[in-house]
Amino acid sequence: MTEHTNSINKRRKTHTVIITVISFALFVLIILFTSKYKTKLSIPMIIILVILGLSFCLIGLWTAMKTGRTKSYFCCNNCNTRFIPSIRTYLCGIHIFKASYLKCPECGKKTWCRKNKE
Repeated sequence: MTEHTNSINKRRKTHTVIITVISFALFVLIILFTSKYKTKLSIPMIIILVILGLSFCLIGLWTAMKTGRTKSYFCCNNCNTRFIPSIRTYLCGIHIFKASYLKCPECGKKTWCRKNKE
């Protein structure tokens, strides 16, 4: 990898972490605010605030998932195929540190696939 690519990946990872942390912080703050002032808020306002909080949470999850899925490739332990999983495969997989339990598109087996940088 070139130095330019490394700096772009590092910047992308930093932006992802910032967006994810801010999204979850806003979610928690909105839920805390809503629970503290629930007697003073109308039912429609509570519903709007909860939906807004959940929207922030989903934005954070989507950003983290998209970056985790596409910033590098996965290597199948069975056939050593390099691949980037589909969104559905990635969402259905189990993820631990730099490994994910995914179905390989080449051999069709579910194995612990290592996440590698190109």
